Amino acid sequence: MKRAAFVPWLALAAVLLLVVFVLIGTYIFLPPLLERSVARSLQDRLELKEKPDVELESDLPPEILVGRFSGGSISLGGADFGGLRAEKVALDLDPFDLDVVRSLARGALTAEEPLSGTLGAILSEREVLRLVQAGADVPVRDLRLEEGRVVVGSETTVFGMQVPVSVQGGLLLRGESLVFEPRSVSALGAEVPPELADRVLEGTDFSYQLGGFPSGSEISGVEVAENRLILSGEMERIPLGGPAGG
Repeated sequence: MKRAAFVPWLALAAVLLLVVFVLIGTYIFLPPLLERSVARSLQDRLELKEKPDVELESDLPPEILVGRFSGGSISLGGADFGGLRAEKVALDLDPFDLDVVRSLARGALTAEEPLSGTLGAILSEREVLRLVQAGADVPVRDLRLEEGRVVVGSETTVFGMQVPVSVQGGLLLRGESLVFEPRSVSALGAEVPPELADRVLEGTDFSYQLGGFPSGSEISGVEVAENRLILSGEMERIPLGGPAGG
């Protein structure tokens, strides 16, 4: 009688142990599978040359089973956006839901809604120099990105001689364009007279249309940092394998 009463408890313990192993296995093995699938889907849908690094976040193992994720991050070592070369691109995902069972069965990701998140792109000093050289009306020899300002090395003609000048200014967003706004000019360490400065400043005023980012992207911020330019914004309707009902 005692042995018969012990059997249900043993079966219950075995079931509980199995559930624990399933939860542990889910938390360990399922996220990497989904991350690789997200990376592959993004590479195909956004036509990226390189597969992005993806990390998905979920607070509890049971939430992974139902496809509920609290967020995640997507990063690229470099990407081209319509002629604009970003040294690094990062995307912090908003909370989202995946249909895990259907995704695994179809071999393609199925999301309840398109993903969205906060976008950040870093441009190197060399890339910003290339953009300025392409858009400026005067020769641009070099460029320095410093905290909060841009210093452009150019030249102007004084009494028939080419004189090197430094133009200081800022980069800002105006609509969908990246705009360099010159503020002051100096030559040989001294301020240039206003009449000459105006001529130089006109030639270094330029804008670049930020139209090459993926559909659903909106750049809303720009920050000039040491040796780099940081673009920030939002990205919506990030394509995966289609909606759950597709």
